Order: sequence, then C-alpha cells, then structure tokens
Amino acid sequence: MPAPSATPIDNLLWTATRYSDVLQMDRRVVAQALEKAPSTQHNGVRVWHVRDGMPAILKPETRRHDPNNMEPKEALDYYRAQREKIKLAEDTRKMIPAADIEQTIGMAFKTLSQTLDALPDALERDCGLSPAAVTAAQQSIDVMRESLYEALMSALESRHG
Repeated sequence: MPAPSATPIDNLLWTATRYSDVLQMDRRVVAQALEKAPSTQHNGVRVWHVRDGMPAILKPETRRHDPNNMEPKEALDYYRAQREKIKLAEDTRKMIPAADIEQTIGMAFKTLSQTLDALPDALERDCGLSPAAVTAAQQSIDVMRESLYEALMSALESRHG
C-alpha cells in the first residue's frame, strides 16, 4: 500500500464551501467572515489560503468589541445598545444611578450629623449631665466626627486613587 502523499502548505487553497464543510459552520457565516481576508481566483472560483481563511473565520473579531475600530454605523448601534443595556439594568434595579446613591448617602450623613449635633443637649436635658460633662461629651463627639470624616475621605481616595 503506498504512503499517502502530503499536500504542500502553499497548495492549501479552499473555497468558502470547503471551510464550511470542514468547520461544520453555516456557509453564509463563513463567507461573511472571509469577505475581508485576502483571496485569489482558481479556475474561476474564489479561494482563500488556509493561513488567511482560518484566522479570519476563527479569530474573534476585535471590531465587534472596540467601537474605535468600528464603522460609524456599527459604532452608533453599539453605543445605542449599551445605553439600552444600562437603561434595562436601571429599570430592573440591577444598577442604581450614581446620583441616587450620592443623594441617599448624603441624606444619611446629614441625619447622622444632626443627631450628633443634638446629642449634647439631649444628654444635658434627659440625663441631667452637668455643663462640664456636656462640654466634655461635645469635645469627644467632635473628635469622633473628625475621625469618621477622615476615614470616609481616605476610603474615597483609595477607591479613586
């Protein structure tokens, strides 16, 4: 039995149908992927070398994910789709707009600050603390408030760093 002969690599020219058959992919998908790959004509049929055709078909298309490399219409469609994804995430409350978070946190810290401001008066009135004890409590509250502020600012700076 004779040994099978090897085809030289330079002779591996395939049609879109051949790529489709070998890769078990829809011919239209293959043909679309091959559109921009270099090709030649062989016996009146468009063919692609395996070195050019395979990467064009199998390589993930970077244009699909980078709007800077897209045609203007594709980029517009991409940005519209991204806006719709964000809108859907907001509508389903999987994403909360930053302004809402800032407003809620601002209200929470305003309430905390007002409570700390009223604490010395409440201690004097409700607990019968002497004016000296109230002054000491106020100084302690001020130190703790400053410590809280510094911790919050440090956390924000480390996040945006």
